[in-house]
Amino acid sequence: MKLQSLQSFCDDVLAKVIEKFYSYIEVYVSENTSRAYAQDVSSFIVFLSHYHGTKCTLLYVTEATVQTMRAWLAFRAEHKVSSKTNSRALCGLRYFLLHLRNELSYEVATLISIDKLKIKTTGSTLPKAISESSSIALCKFSNSNLYPEEWLFYRDKSIIALLYGSGLRIGEVLKITKRDLPNIDFNAEDLKQNFNRNDVNLTVKGKGKKDRSVPLLPYVLDALLQYIERCPYQAAQQQPIFVGMKGDMLNPDVFRRQMKLILASLGIEATTSPHTLRHSFATHLIKHGGDIRKIQELLGHSSIASTSVYLHADTDDILDTVMTLHNDKKTIK
Repeated sequence: MKLQSLQSFCDDVLAKVIEKFYSYIEVYVSENTSRAYAQDVSSFIVFLSHYHGTKCTLLYVTEATVQTMRAWLAFRAEHKVSSKTNSRALCGLRYFLLHLRNELSYEVATLISIDKLKIKTTGSTLPKAISESSSIALCKFSNSNLYPEEWLFYRDKSIIALLYGSGLRIGEVLKITKRDLPNIDFNAEDLKQNFNRNDVNLTVKGKGKKDRSVPLLPYVLDALLQYIERCPYQAAQQQPIFVGMKGDMLNPDVFRRQMKLILASLGIEATTSPHTLRHSFATHLIKHGGDIRKIQELLGHSSIASTSVYLHADTDDILDTVMTLHNDKKTIK
């Protein structure tokens, strides 16, 4: 819910506090997480307004009892909100309350109430890794008959290579521009002859607007260049290179639907998602003895390695870590 719509459920003081929080999360968390947290806070504010029969105030937010919190979760459950989503909503609300306490110096008793709540969830929230053989089969996928135009086949093939070969998030892949590949001269007649194929880094726009540099393996780079050379829409330096049929930025849901067709044609588990490939990248690296800190740098997990550590990482050392897993995949076409 947008702040303008939420103002009918809260007083002016709380509205200003929420506005500051929205500005804060736009900087420090990913776009998807920011949107989810905003929805979680909005849900809580609207509920409190109905619960107390008046506009929600900051006091209602900071002094919500365990009973109030349970009533909110029960209300959501009655409206078919899953326990998993409710658990996520508590995380979003906690983030907001911590912002009130740590950034705005408010006393927040509601944090104690949240700590007393327990929500049972089923299964793991972390996607399972697929086998290395299935991952390689995806990278070697060659059935262009699933596509109305050949360049779309090369597009999806390069996206899969980036997901598994570089461990990127799908959102990060779809934001890639030519500017993010500073080693490559895109004005050259032959893209593959104007740089060292073993020394190409990709600048990744990660969560919280934090950039990181990821080395591209030769087979990932080849897949990417094959797509760029065949794509009928030549993007400007600052425009996303992955586009749909009409030349607009590719919608992740479009890729997910196409990926399901690819999975079906290969006989790979249908629940495999773009994020499964990222998780498989990390799982397989760890299995092959990859250094956890370097893997965290590659994945952009700032909660494990500080930004300063990641910025000063030895790129050659990181590349060696990736090659530990992928040294037998240089011939992937």
